[in-house]
This record gives sequence, C-alpha cells and structure tokens, in this order.
Amino acid sequence: MPKTLVISTTSVGGVMHGMQVVATLKENDPSMEIHVLVRDHLRELVKLLPFVDGIIPFERESGLKGFLELRKRLRSEAFDYVLDFHGLARTGLMSWICKAPNKIGRADAREGATLFYKQLVPLPNNASKRHTVEKLLEFCRVFGFSPELKGEVKISDLEDLKEKLALGGRFDRVVSIIPHSSRPEREWPHFAAFIKTLSERLADTRVLVLALEHQQVAKIEDLVGSDKLVDLQKGVSMVDLARALQVSDLSIGVHNDLISLAASLGTRTTTVIGKSNILFNGPYPANTDHHQIAYSPKEDLKQLSISEVLQKAESQLYP
Repeated sequence: MPKTLVISTTSVGGVMHGMQVVATLKENDPSMEIHVLVRDHLRELVKLLPFVDGIIPFERESGLKGFLELRKRLRSEAFDYVLDFHGLARTGLMSWICKAPNKIGRADAREGATLFYKQLVPLPNNASKRHTVEKLLEFCRVFGFSPELKGEVKISDLEDLKEKLALGGRFDRVVSIIPHSSRPEREWPHFAAFIKTLSERLADTRVLVLALEHQQVAKIEDLVGSDKLVDLQKGVSMVDLARALQVSDLSIGVHNDLISLAASLGTRTTTVIGKSNILFNGPYPANTDHHQIAYSPKEDLKQLSISEVLQKAESQLYP
C-alpha cells in the first residue's frame, strides 16, 4: 500500500486537472493511500473526493509562520512517494522537505524546481501540443500504469441541492452559465442576452449563473426575476459551486477555472472563446462531443452570435 503525497497547483482548474489523474492512480491501485497538499481555500472541495485519503492545507497568505508550520507537518509524516504536479520552486522545495525515498517531479518544472527531485517524469510526445492532464498522466508510469484516464471525479451529497433547485418536477434539466473571466480578453459581451434567450427558449430548464468570489458578476438584474433563474455569483462557497456544476446537465462559459471544474466533474461543457489555448489547459478532453468549443470569428468575441452558442447548447442537451 504505497503512501503517496500529491502536491497540487494553486488554481481551481489546475487542481481539478490533477484530481483527474489522482482518480486514475486510485482506480489502478485502490490500495494506494493518497494525500493531497492543496491551497487552504480548496481544502473543503478536495476533501469531498472519495479517492483522497488525506488533506494537507497550505495557507499561502500566512507568510513565513505558515510555511514553518507546513514544514513541521511535512516532516512529521513519512511517504513512499511525493509527486509534484505543479513544478515551481515553492512546490519543489515542499517536495524536498518531505520524508520520502521517491520524490518525483515534472521534466518541464521551472524556477529550478528540478533540483529538488530524485526523478523526473518525461513529457509525452509532442508535449507542446498536449493538454496539462496528458502531461500529468505520465506520472502513472512511475507505478507501472498506462497513462490513460480512468475513474471518476465526483462529489457526493447532492440530494438537498436538487431539492432546492426543484429538480424532477417542473425542471427536467439544469444549465449552468459561467459568464466571467479574470481576463478581459476572454469576456463574451452577449452573455446577458444569451441567458435571457436560453431561459425563454428552454421551458423545462433551470438556469444557474455562477462566478468565483473574486470575479466581477454579470449584470443580470433584469433577468433574476425569472423563476427559472438562480443567481449564484456572490456568497457561494467553492463546494456549493462544484455541487451546482455537477448537478448540471450542461455548463456554458468562458475559458476559466469553473468551466474546467465542470468538465472534471463529468458535466458536459460548451466553452466560448476568442483567442485562447483552451486545447492545452481547458476542459479535458477538449473539442469532443462532451466538451465543445464555440469559436469566435476572427478570434473576436463580439462577433460570436447568440444563435451559434444556443445551437451548440441545444445539440448537447438534446442529442
């Protein structure tokens, strides 16, 4: 029973890409005891994943005191393997601090992080054109597993949420909308009109509007009055956002962490993009029947029509 520590990345999307690989490790070897070192604000989310046996939180904002406490915690436990999925100086140092005979990192690690590992995981062929998940799947080879995605990333305790959303009665389907990104060039200016059109067109569908706490909210005041629309843009925990995404039949949004979270949880996605490297770090696997992309003409999001996105959404809801 190898006791393994996975050091994760800091973003929601990056963490969930890593969790797809952790689920694969556990599916290949159910006896593996897997602990995850993760940013404190994501601890409750990762804790809900059934294949994770333990959580070590990292409080980045706590400064030197917090790092010394983390060091003490890492030195108090012994692991058989430490896998650094992030590959930067900070996580490389964390790997070095751990008590473990096998400290393994990415071959493309930066900031000198490779100095802290005893083994590097080679990159897949054509690495510059491969998704982050495909690069992380190479860690499977350490244990003799094929680098193929297995298992599911699912959270539990959804029944109370389904009840709150009145599912199974008037509303047969749920569509979650993710309208905002922290990067202005990824904004689609037609989201408010799209939400209104979608809500009017799909009579049996509950529409959720989601945002991360630090993001600007979409201006949908005139639409919130609809009894089909639920505004989850403020004051909603990461766990509840994840639960809302998992209960959704389809998530439609810009390229950001929440759309990657939705895809990791097995929800169908349609991602609206202008110019983006979504094929490398967005929903995985990208550009499939399950995870579609609505490309903007001439990489200009203003030119992407509501009808085109609506057509993709309906094709996924009513295949």
